[in-house]
Amino acid sequence: SLVPVDEKLGPVIFCPGSQKEGAIPVSTGSSDPARKGAYSLKLHNEASYLAKYQQIAPLSGPGDLVVIDFLVLHASGKNMSTRSRWTMQFRYFDFAEPIGMSHGWRGSFAVGVDFKTVHPELCVD
Repeated sequence: SLVPVDEKLGPVIFCPGSQKEGAIPVSTGSSDPARKGAYSLKLHNEASYLAKYQQIAPLSGPGDLVVIDFLVLHASGKNMSTRSRWTMQFRYFDFAEPIGMSHGWRGSFAVGVDFKTVHPELCVD
């Protein structure tokens, strides 16, 4: 059965207005060996960016829709429940956008695309 995302289920945390920073440099090496690929990426000087913005974690229910610019700083909240969370993501973009064209519209970093080969200018290590 579908249930609303409440505090216990760990809603997504957003930093409204943070997209104005543009693309933020990242560190690509993680000290946690369990974090690989996209999950090893961490914002360079993360605390200083997060300190600039309010953090909100809106609660949502089945059928709700959240629309954000992909540059909005966001992270999954910690799931403290015994249930799994599921989301469906739809990404809308302009195929004439120069950055997307430059890296051939390759897929998600979470499925193995190497961030360093797509955006070497954003890697600080």
